[in-house]
Amino acid sequence: MTIDRSKLWTGDLNAHALEPQPRLTVGLYDTTLRDGEQTVGVVLSPEDKLAIATALAEAGVDRIEAGFPRVSEEDTRAIRLILEAGLDAEIWGFSRAVQADVEALVELGITASVIESPVSDGKLAALGVSREAMLGRIRSAVSFAVENGIRVAYFGVDSTRADLAFLRAAYEAAVDAGAVEVVVVDTLGIATPEAAAFLVGDMCALPLPDQSFDVVTTGYGLRNVPDLPAAVGEIARVLRPGGLLLSLDFNRPAQPVVRAAYHGYLTLVGSLLGWALHRDPDTYRYIPESIRRYPGAPAVTDLLRANGFAHATWHRVLGGLMAVHEARRD
Repeated sequence: MTIDRSKLWTGDLNAHALEPQPRLTVGLYDTTLRDGEQTVGVVLSPEDKLAIATALAEAGVDRIEAGFPRVSEEDTRAIRLILEAGLDAEIWGFSRAVQADVEALVELGITASVIESPVSDGKLAALGVSREAMLGRIRSAVSFAVENGIRVAYFGVDSTRADLAFLRAAYEAAVDAGAVEVVVVDTLGIATPEAAAFLVGDMCALPLPDQSFDVVTTGYGLRNVPDLPAAVGEIARVLRPGGLLLSLDFNRPAQPVVRAAYHGYLTLVGSLLGWALHRDPDTYRYIPESIRRYPGAPAVTDLLRANGFAHATWHRVLGGLMAVHEARRD
């Protein structure tokens, strides 16, 4: 029997699902070997942890957090067994923003690790540590890890209850010290989906009301969005009339010879820095690739003028290799 679908109303959700969808890679990061053992009554031997890690790798898990070596000799031995097994997965360590923790990772030869620190005032008060002291710990631990060839993902404990200005300062401190990934953590599960979207919102679909800001600033943001006109439109939407946009980014040199030399220089230097800092020459390869796709400062200025910024201009930095855009909302 054939159903006449014109006589059934089921909405158009399924039809949209059949349309071409953006292809995104979602990785799996498993913390069973550390967080799982915090369950009451659960104790895993090093051999147990190796068996679990082997099963996780065989299941296709991309990253396995092997443990926290400074917490015990048993954890240290488990991590060593997992590293020696040569599993088809990234093996990550765990550390607080404490140099002695990182030293334990270095001794084991760990090449990637989460480094965590509390960022909410409640957690800081419980430790008796000031905001400034914690920022110093973050910088020290992350920079030490990076100097020793460890790829760092910074993990702000209790992110969703932190003061937003300090939360930003903590993440900036980690990134400035060399962290290549950051993780926003809803430790106590208090954030609504809307709150999570606010923290990690899509620049092309900002979870913010119209005309809600006087100033928008971005560094290396416009060049990295998947849809530049959409991002510019969103910035225009959330700015009040007369509001200011300031954007710093790399430029795209107009002269083909200069552009080719510039791209070659960034590719070479990026590969060397990636290897020196993270033992991965591809870490910064996205920079020249994104510049190749970027229309350049003059074209971005034209785009701003066409999308609600009649007064838009750009300023040369480093002889035009970089640019600062300055634009006023109509």
